[in-house]
Amino acid sequence: MNSQERIVDFCTKVKKGLGTIVDTIVKTEYERVYESQIESKDLASLLALLEKHNLLDKKRGVNNAPHFYQNMYRKINESK
Repeated sequence: MNSQERIVDFCTKVKKGLGTIVDTIVKTEYERVYESQIESKDLASLLALLEKHNLLDKKRGVNNAPHFYQNMYRKINESK
């Protein structure tokens, strides 16, 4: 399974499991589930995707501004 497939799989697991996840534990949970580290660009993609599909718990999260992770992901990709 490549990194993009893992990202989609992780989002699906969040949706089917808890329904939402706090942004501060996304990295830890991803690495626990797949027993490998996630690269920064993939983490940005994962957070943006979770946010886009309302799978981030914005009430308990650190970055609760609307579209924060989607904007961050766009800025990262524009800088390349």
